[in-house]
Amino acid sequence: MQQSQKNGPAEKQELGPPIDIIETVVFGITRFRYWIVPFALIGLLIGLAVALIKPNTYTSSSKLWVEWGDRANLSAEQNLGMSRQGGSNKKAGFGMSEELQLIKTPEFFERIAREVGPEKLIAPIDPTRYDTPQTPVWVRWQHKFQDYWFNRGRKRDPEADVGLLNGDSSRALAGAVAMIRGGLKMRQSGSPNILGLTFKARSPELAQDVVEAATKVCLERHREIFAGRFKPEFVEAQLQEASQEARVASEEYSKHQKDCGFYDIAGQKTMLLNEQMALDDKIRENDLALDDAAETKAHLEAELAELPERVMKTFDKVEGPNPLYVELTGKAREYERQLATLPLEYPEGSDALERRQAALQAKLDAVNSQLADTPRIVELSSEHQEEIDNPERKEIQRKLRELELTKDKLLARDVKFHERRKEVEEELDALTACAPEHQAMEATIRKARQRAANFQSALDTREARILLDEDQDLQNMWVMLEATYNPQKTGPERMMNVLMGLAAGIAAGLAFGVFRQLIDSKLRYPSSVQKMLGVPVLGVIPEQRTWRRAANKIKHTGSPA
Repeated sequence: MQQSQKNGPAEKQELGPPIDIIETVVFGITRFRYWIVPFALIGLLIGLAVALIKPNTYTSSSKLWVEWGDRANLSAEQNLGMSRQGGSNKKAGFGMSEELQLIKTPEFFERIAREVGPEKLIAPIDPTRYDTPQTPVWVRWQHKFQDYWFNRGRKRDPEADVGLLNGDSSRALAGAVAMIRGGLKMRQSGSPNILGLTFKARSPELAQDVVEAATKVCLERHREIFAGRFKPEFVEAQLQEASQEARVASEEYSKHQKDCGFYDIAGQKTMLLNEQMALDDKIRENDLALDDAAETKAHLEAELAELPERVMKTFDKVEGPNPLYVELTGKAREYERQLATLPLEYPEGSDALERRQAALQAKLDAVNSQLADTPRIVELSSEHQEEIDNPERKEIQRKLRELELTKDKLLARDVKFHERRKEVEEELDALTACAPEHQAMEATIRKARQRAANFQSALDTREARILLDEDQDLQNMWVMLEATYNPQKTGPERMMNVLMGLAAGIAAGLAFGVFRQLIDSKLRYPSSVQKMLGVPVLGVIPEQRTWRRAANKIKHTGSPA
């Protein structure tokens, strides 16, 4: 039981004190509160920089009215069912989401880009185009900085964007399509029959042009979708053939993956290459450590050979309190104590009291006389020399033993690293041999699935229209609101960017203080000592400066008070 009680505090000390979240947060923020201001300033500067480099945006919008007629009220499945079941004309609901699914295709965005012109969409930004002498100076300076920031690459190499500014360039067209796909918003606006189009651009003219082109292409695309006519039986047969081909290719691909043991060629190759580079770095570090250990060992052995095994050590003279003086002092204090207690033992004025006091006083006088002739400090041992084992040799021998242990560990790690690197090289060779067939099977599966998706899209969309007149119900979409021109900017929210940067900086400063307090292993407070050892704190030793002040006071005044 006693043993377990003795081991209790030691076990708690090994485990460490529990973390008090509230104490950690409060002390961390208090100790490192001066770091919050630099972090807040950095966040403020970053938010200000982001606000400055963001260009102004302008918005244009238009609205289309869609009248759902007989053709739109029939789904593709019902149209196909009419041909197989003898002309059933059951109506089905068709809404704005289905209309958008049919219209928003890659071809739709490409046609808008060609209508507007890729060179116009990706032209360099000129923030200073609307500046006038009446424009505030700070706004003009901001626009000049934005002009430099947005066009710094083109100014360094003016010929770099010649291909991009060519309307026939595939790169320019791809960039324009990506810009329209990311910025054009098409959604139901209020009524179920109203389709709203909105686009944000860096100039009001460009926003209006894009919305006008999108409106035009929407009308054309709507007419094309509902004017198609082909036999669904052929499409269904092609869909089944493509689906069967995709299933067979997927089964062969799964079998091949199981046989070769690789399921993600690119990902596993990247992982193996990263591991190979990491192993090479570890092997180099290990070799450097071995070389350092060998060099250190040679240096220590040479130093050990030059040192003698035994050396002479000089022991200084030792002075200390005189034992006789200490003994006499104790006797004198005992006699004084006995003299002070005699009135309590004998009646006052009695002969026995006087005789006893005279005897004790004689003894005390004799001791004090002897103390006067006895020195307080005497020499306990004289200065002398002794031959001892050389401590420097012992230290070097200890270091050599540690070096041998370190060298053994490094050699074991070196063997382990080389074995693993050989395994990684073998896996990379197997992966390289398996990759061509792997990629060919993936291409076959993608091609088959793409064919199946194309045929399925032909059946799901309104392109499979049979037994319907080509002229019926095609003019059921028209422009309700032309593309607007709005010269007032709609973004960005620069003040919000600045405030977000400031808030992020303050949060980073608070987190920095809490993190520094969390990783601080020093015992700075009595509560931390009590939590770690599990015992109450009896007292706190003052700082060294307090000790020095007390010592100087005693030296000059002779009293600590």
